[in-house]
This record gives sequence, C-alpha cells and structure tokens, in this order.
Amino acid sequence: VGWDVALADGFEEEDGCADRDVQRVDGALHGDEDVGVGSDTPGIGELCGQLGVTLLVKLHQIQRDYNIDFDSMNNIKRITNDDFENNGVNLYELLAVTDALITDYSSVAIDYLIVDKPIGFALEDYEMYKATRGFIFDDPLQYMPGHHMYGIDDLEHFLHDIANGSDPYKADRDRVKAEAIHPSTCYCEEIAKAIFDKD
Repeated sequence: VGWDVALADGFEEEDGCADRDVQRVDGALHGDEDVGVGSDTPGIGELCGQLGVTLLVKLHQIQRDYNIDFDSMNNIKRITNDDFENNGVNLYELLAVTDALITDYSSVAIDYLIVDKPIGFALEDYEMYKATRGFIFDDPLQYMPGHHMYGIDDLEHFLHDIANGSDPYKADRDRVKAEAIHPSTCYCEEIAKAIFDKD
C-alpha cells in the first residue's frame, strides 16, 4: 500500500498544527494512547504485520524531515527520492505495482484511477484545509472515490479491506474516472488537437 503523505506542512505557522500532526502520525504508527490509540491497541505498524500488509510512505518532496522512526517498524517503510534515483524507478512506476493508495488532497488520486485500485483519503484536517486553502470543487468529497478516513479507526478499516481483497468503492472510482480521464491511444495527439485545432 502506498501512502503519499503531506503532514500539514502548509499549516506550520498556525498554532503548531504541523507538530501535532507529526506526533499523531508517529504515535499512531507505533501505538500511542496520546493520539487516541489505547495502550493495548497495536500501532498501525503492528497491524500491518498482522494483516500481511507493507505500507510504503512517501513524504511530499518539499516536506521537511520530521524524524519519524521508520526503521523501528518492520511493515512500514519510508521511500525517498534518493531511493527512486538509486533504483532507476519513479513514483508512478512504483504506484503501478501497489495494491492501494493512501493520500489526502493530492492529484495523485486522479492519476491512480488509471490502475483502478482502492484509494483511502486521509481527511482528518478536511475542515481546516477547506477553510484555509480551499478546493476547486463545491463538493470535493464527491471527487474522492474511496474510503474517507477521519481517524485511526477508519485507517484500520481501510487496511483490513485491502488485506481481505474488499473493494467497496469501485463504482465510485468508475464514476470519477469517466469524468476525469478520457481514454486515448495517443494522448500527445489529443493535447496537440486541443491546443492547435480551433475547429
């Protein structure tokens, strides 16, 4: 499962939101009651191990490094731009062979529709994002065809669905895909026609 993460970097100046978000993510991965995960509840890393899921985390390219201890987790791995360069692959080649994607408001979700695999949307800061940065669409949730995850329980539910092969949002993906992606055998030609043909 690929997790394309942006840890609220855009809100750093607003009352320490980014620092709280990092503590929440780090705590959730390890199992920390301070972020609403009880001490007897496994962290996401342990849950991934139980489910046989590997979570690949790719921070945004301009994201600062928050020193989350990924090395201590067997089933959660951080992927960096250096990893891509050293192995001669790019993000989209990796995404093509994942079983699912976790993202927030990134356009990578629309790109991922091409491979027609489950998407989980991390929306814990949805209201804040809507109020501060805003969305192009009046109802952006209609263009997020997948699990809407507002907390750890929702993330756990998504991971269970992936492990069990459950795909309850395929019809929603098909609906958004039909509107957002227009199949073509030659996209370059389509772009050139759109730009240069005035007929």
